Amino acid sequence: MGVRSTPIDSISTSTVSPGRRYCGGVMAAPTPAMVPVAITSPGSRQCRHLAIDIADGRQPAIDHALAARGTPRDVALIRPFHAVAPRTLPGTELVLTFPERLAGHFVDTSKTRILEAPPEIETMTYRLAWHPRVDPDPAHRWLRDSVQAAARAMAAPA
Repeated sequence: MGVRSTPIDSISTSTVSPGRRYCGGVMAAPTPAMVPVAITSPGSRQCRHLAIDIADGRQPAIDHALAARGTPRDVALIRPFHAVAPRTLPGTELVLTFPERLAGHFVDTSKTRILEAPPEIETMTYRLAWHPRVDPDPAHRWLRDSVQAAARAMAAPA
């Protein structure tokens, strides 16, 4: 399961969770007056960023979108996991671009502040991907159905 904007013809895919938004930033907040409510693309360029290593030390969905518009991020630190990244922020001036849905689980809002995303950072869609030869496999079908059911249950309003 992952995020990929362009499908691969030789791979079967199924959308698991469409339209997840990113937070524009999660940053340490010594005083609320010092922190903006949103990060703009030009403002994002002035910040040093913490990135989550999705592929080659980058977050492709974010980095490609910003670079294509001439506003690449200055990545100062890379963490390997979503769960670890927000806990790295307190005591730093780094900004983390993070999936909005995960922020409620991993971000300590007493030590950090969640900001809106720049408009260039679009929503992300998670997809399952598998080789077509396992399409008819009952065990693989069960696994795909189970993952999709779990994703639907997580997306349902509480």
